[in-house]
Amino acid sequence: MTIQWFRVTMLAMLTLLALALLMLWSSLPVHAATCVWTGAVDTSWSNASNWSNCNGGVPSVSDTAEIGPATNNPSITTPVSVGAIIINNGGALTVGITTTVGTVTINSGGVLTYSAGTGTTFTITTFNIYDGGKYVHDRDALIPIHGTNRNFSSTSTIEIQRFGYPSSDLPTFGNLIVNNSSEIVQFSGRLVTVTGSLTKKGSRELRFATTQPVTITLAGNFDIQEGTVTIQSGSTTNAASISMSGSVSIGSGATLQRGSGATGLWSFDVSGGWSNSGTFTPGNSTVTFNGSSVQTIGGSGATTFNNLTINNSSGVTLNNNATVTGTLTFASGDLNTSSHTLTLGSNATVTGSGDVVGNVRRAHAFNTGTNYAFNNANTLINFSSITNGASPSVVINLSKSAPAGLTTAVPRVYSITPTDISSYNATLQLGYKDSETGGMTEANLRAWRHNGTRWVLQAGGVDAANNYVYASNVTAFSNWAITDNGAPTAVTLSSFDARADAPSALPLVGLGALAVIVLGVWLWRNNEPMSQ
Repeated sequence: MTIQWFRVTMLAMLTLLALALLMLWSSLPVHAATCVWTGAVDTSWSNASNWSNCNGGVPSVSDTAEIGPATNNPSITTPVSVGAIIINNGGALTVGITTTVGTVTINSGGVLTYSAGTGTTFTITTFNIYDGGKYVHDRDALIPIHGTNRNFSSTSTIEIQRFGYPSSDLPTFGNLIVNNSSEIVQFSGRLVTVTGSLTKKGSRELRFATTQPVTITLAGNFDIQEGTVTIQSGSTTNAASISMSGSVSIGSGATLQRGSGATGLWSFDVSGGWSNSGTFTPGNSTVTFNGSSVQTIGGSGATTFNNLTINNSSGVTLNNNATVTGTLTFASGDLNTSSHTLTLGSNATVTGSGDVVGNVRRAHAFNTGTNYAFNNANTLINFSSITNGASPSVVINLSKSAPAGLTTAVPRVYSITPTDISSYNATLQLGYKDSETGGMTEANLRAWRHNGTRWVLQAGGVDAANNYVYASNVTAFSNWAITDNGAPTAVTLSSFDARADAPSALPLVGLGALAVIVLGVWLWRNNEPMSQ
């Protein structure tokens, strides 16, 4: 009995000890593996032979999967849960089925693609894309782009080929590419900030919103290479505002537009250049150039703006013709047309203190009693009578240079050329700046016209408070200048009568009279104007 009892007791104690050791073992932490993709066999994520340092298996929920360059890039085709995925330079992963990951990190040169059908989800708790990393989204869903803990560096890239309809603001993107050829991509007014560039590729439409307000800050360029970008597609009074630090480019065959039913304020603030080789439909938009260095407006196509604002002290230069149909506003700086022409629509107006240096054209029927602005807010033509032809136009070229033949003058020459206008009588107003008057007496400034031979003072006056001179009853246009003294006036001697006190003086008097007739008498003008 004693031996039997001892054996039973020992067996019980050993059993308890085994159970205690088992419980202790089970409570010890499981050491996660950092599995490295080799792609030695094929592209299957689920094939253990494609992994090293993974305890003979494939990455699990506690493991980290590290992907770099390989002969075969991995593809997830069966549901997977993994702790973390790191994609390094040269590595590429494609997700095509339901996948759950704690943290995804895409480093420079790494690429992650999510391309799947309906019914699949790609859940990421923390999503990091660092500079030079890229994610391609080809799925009618918002995740994994949308959500919290999204950290997309300024030079990372996200390419959207298909997408869902967001109901809350999207995260801040680095570079954003919309490359949609199969369906419309709709942001529903939820795209807010892009710290890189925004590029549109693919033939289908990108809609920033239907009726929702749009406010987008873009630190880089807005490059529309293909397809159509619509600011708001529906009928709405909500405003739309896009502010970019880079340039706007509309490629050949591409379109930038706003729906005809969208009537709220629509503004573009551009710090870079503008290149239009496609179609820009301005609607009621205001485009403002607000850079700090010289900006350009060009492209292979001529751009028509509704409202155009120049707010750049360094100026804006035309590299192609352009048109303004609404208001041209000068907040700061000039618009230089170079060898091109700015056309103002029939109802266009000009405000502000700057100038269009170069050619400004109006090509429409001119009415009487209407102030038609040209190169600046103070350069106007108002016709009291006019006979328009079939295609009437007036071009004013402003050159900011001293007019040849005047001793002192404002450094401006206005060259006015009417076409297909048979007769007219107009009041002409020409603007200048206080800084251009030099030592002249501003109250004495007047408009002078060059008649082909010499400068001729015109009837009119000056508004020194508003910085313009004016000429009345103008029936001929050519080159015009502004000065307070003008040129010497030639006087023709109509008669000469001389008497000698003694006969011996007659030869001398005759010779003096002949010298006067030959050389002429030059008198400085008085304040009375000459006729044209």
